Amino acid sequence: MKWLAPDLGLIERPHGHRTHDLPTPVVGGIGMATGIFVTWMAAGMSEPGMPVALGAFGLVVIGLWDDRHGLPARRKFAAQAAVVAIAVFFDGDLLRTLGPLLPGVDVRLGALALPFTVFAVLGLINAVNMIDGLDGPAGKVMLSAFGWLATCMWMVGGMARLTSNLAIIGAIFAFLLFNARFPGRPRALLFMGDTGSMLLGYLLAIAAIDATQRAPGIPR
Repeated sequence: MKWLAPDLGLIERPHGHRTHDLPTPVVGGIGMATGIFVTWMAAGMSEPGMPVALGAFGLVVIGLWDDRHGLPARRKFAAQAAVVAIAVFFDGDLLRTLGPLLPGVDVRLGALALPFTVFAVLGLINAVNMIDGLDGPAGKVMLSAFGWLATCMWMVGGMARLTSNLAIIGAIFAFLLFNARFPGRPRALLFMGDTGSMLLGYLLAIAAIDATQRAPGIPR
């Protein structure tokens, strides 16, 4: 993907608040998405399921368009909301309970489960997008988060969900080999772009919801 970036128009050039030194390919998100989707298909798509996978694909399309042409913030947010709402509605795994936020009080969302889930997923998508401003931080934060979720799935016996998380971890690790700074390499070789940050934020939100709302899962 790095070599195809110029033909695809996915080169980030220094301008405005983007203060990197040289034009840099913005294809990390495509690379991660490709690795994750191929692994899901090879594993038979038992996890995360077709609605979630199609939602991920929809966000990749939005991210690619934004990385290539730029999208006004309101249009991008509206597109994100539409994709997320459809994906979580058909997937059915929603934030139905927030657990005992107060002693002896189990907070259940009832009819608010769908809008609250969409709100939460959109929040995490854009939070990851906001920390993707320097070389490495977003990828490292996501690697840590998915690593802990994978560990939890292994501890509670959620092996299918563990496999899905490991696919994402592998994709992030491969990306960081090209993005993180190492001794002797003072700059990133490529960026993840909105394609990558939106995809990872979405998958982290879905994985966290899945891990806490379904059995066997993480105790709330």
